[in-house]
Amino acid sequence: MTEREEKMSTADLSQPQPSDLDAYFLQRRMEMMIETQGKKFAAEFAGIRETIGRLNGEIAEIKRCLAVAREKPAVQLPQEETPVADGRQNEKPPLQQRPRYGDTKPEEVSIDKFFYFGSKK
Repeated sequence: MTEREEKMSTADLSQPQPSDLDAYFLQRRMEMMIETQGKKFAAEFAGIRETIGRLNGEIAEIKRCLAVAREKPAVQLPQEETPVADGRQNEKPPLQQRPRYGDTKPEEVSIDKFFYFGSKK
């Protein structure tokens, strides 16, 4: 072998081939993508953990308020009774429930409400 052939053969070994470079860059690209996705997932999980912690705090606060409300008896307003001369309480006659149709008189409802033909502009 000549000196020139030896230099070329060693030069070929030291320089990566184009297919080797493509594989290396592809591998680096995949590693970076995986690393980026890992960081995104870690941030998302941290946010979820924070939300769960906050919701657990709110649930504990609601349970505490319910426990306090159960311990405290309901405050009732004293009922005032006004005695009447004959000893009965002031009672109002119950209002009679009437349907919205039926026993109305023409004086109670105007004729325009019976016959509505749209807006008057």
